[in-house]
Amino acid sequence: DIAVIKKEGIDVYNGGRKVSRKIKEINWTHKQAEKGGFPHFMLKEIFEEPMAFEDTILGRFDSIKGEINFDGIKKKQLENIDSIRVIACGTSYYAALTAKYIIEKYAGINTVVDIGSEIRYQSPIINKKTLVMTVSQSGETTDTIAALGRLKKKAGYTIAVVNTVGSTLPRESEGVIYTHAGPEIGVAATKTFLSQLAVLYLFAFYMGVLKKRLKKEDVKKCIKNMRKIPRMIKKILRDRCRVEKAAGKYYRHKDFLYYGRNVNYPIALEGALKLKEISYIHAEGYPAGEMKHGPIALVDNKVPNVFIAPQGSLYEKIRNNIEEIRARSGIIISITNRSNTGIKKYSDDVLYVPDIDEDYYPFLSVIPLQLLSYYIGVKKE
Repeated sequence: DIAVIKKEGIDVYNGGRKVSRKIKEINWTHKQAEKGGFPHFMLKEIFEEPMAFEDTILGRFDSIKGEINFDGIKKKQLENIDSIRVIACGTSYYAALTAKYIIEKYAGINTVVDIGSEIRYQSPIINKKTLVMTVSQSGETTDTIAALGRLKKKAGYTIAVVNTVGSTLPRESEGVIYTHAGPEIGVAATKTFLSQLAVLYLFAFYMGVLKKRLKKEDVKKCIKNMRKIPRMIKKILRDRCRVEKAAGKYYRHKDFLYYGRNVNYPIALEGALKLKEISYIHAEGYPAGEMKHGPIALVDNKVPNVFIAPQGSLYEKIRNNIEEIRARSGIIISITNRSNTGIKKYSDDVLYVPDIDEDYYPFLSVIPLQLLSYYIGVKKE
């Protein structure tokens, strides 16, 4: 669309033709686009994550009744859905990849996550029982829009998860879920990643109820865990000096490797991406179980290895991975839960997050990774 702004009003054109568009009010203020006393927008937006998370989940659940609600989607359209295809790019792709584990676990729906720039040139198997979801902060990601344009006629229903009201993806989709993260000025996505994750988790619980896999008591437990997250993030931010100290030790290193398992594997990918974006240091993320297929050959005393290793059902496996790296004199930075004191003997540095149910650690583990990237970038300036 092209808008012509005149004293008398606004005329909107598309392809040379004058069109009518519904006016939507965006509740953003000019103060949200200012640094507010922080040295950089990225740090400001990391500190805004507890509020962004609360704004995203606000009004979308009833903790007494054990219900999840979304205004912008139609429940009836989702009743016959038996597969989900999620399309995203960059950080949004990692949010979707994390959610895949949660959707399949809680809703029992086969979920495939595709990179927009790849699927737009492929021939995916999609039918009227397939939900196509797009995830994008701006709602204007070119490859994601192009992929949706190719696939939406084949799909049973389409939903856009975006932050920007009135952007292209919501207009091209049948349903929309807004993340309400507020404006994000920094180049590296931080609070929008967390908000996308929050929406996708709630959607997993929503579909779990719809598919009769979750009972109200199950949903109440899920909501209870979600409501803990903002105050837990605040605790991590108060303890940020530990992350800044670690950044001071490692900012001169040229390569980093990140590892995680299950829901923490996409967080490893996101951590590596943040370091590349902010500090221009080479970093790669891997599933920890694949360490023996290549990454282990790169291990020496010059490459920091960052493990997302909170305690849970797969903790012993990732601890074994850590021991393998340590046996080869590798540098180990561990992200783990506060009560896991035993990991100290395997690690050069430990960055702690509060204890929570293992499915919810991605919301917490990503915060020290964002801070580490930020502080390393600042040290390199």
